[in-house]
Amino acid sequence: MKFYVKLHEGVIAICDEGVVGKTFGDFKVNEMFYKGELVSLEEVKKVLKEEGNFNLVGSEIVKVAIGLGVLDKKSVVDVGVKHGQIYCL
Repeated sequence: MKFYVKLHEGVIAICDEGVVGKTFGDFKVNEMFYKGELVSLEEVKKVLKEEGNFNLVGSEIVKVAIGLGVLDKKSVVDVGVKHGQIYCL
């Protein structure tokens, strides 16, 4: 299992490898926003534990974030693909 991780100013975009570039209804997993470095499960877990603001797309990354306790499953929306956002003040 691999994930794309891309750092933007103030937020880290992470998505499942298999969803980048795809469109789900009105929601496009835009390559310019999401396609960054391709990393392993262990590497993405480290990022989720150390950073604070995330935009997550894909059932696998959402499951990982919930499992680590950084994303509440009540905050997940399904727009044809699982999507969650985490912002720390």
